[in-house]
Amino acid sequence: VRDAEREIVRLANDTVRNLSDGDLSVELDQAAESDDEAFTLRVRRADDPLPIGVDYLSGSQKFRVAVAVALAIGRFAAGQARQLECVIIDEGF
Repeated sequence: VRDAEREIVRLANDTVRNLSDGDLSVELDQAAESDDEAFTLRVRRADDPLPIGVDYLSGSQKFRVAVAVALAIGRFAAGQARQLECVIIDEGF
């Protein structure tokens, strides 16, 4: 399960970096990793070494992270790690 979690986060990070023009990245929160906790993420801005708290993400940043994670889960489940050519979201914000 942890291997799958790491791969999903890797795919989500690739996607969120593309969606934010390299401004955002996601990673697993290693401090929160335990047997009963799963998928605890940290979000960082490219110019800041400290993670951004969820309360401090803008609505569009939250949306980009959520879309990236959803797409990564779908790509992982389908066994396709290739880049998507396009995603169309009507009124996403």
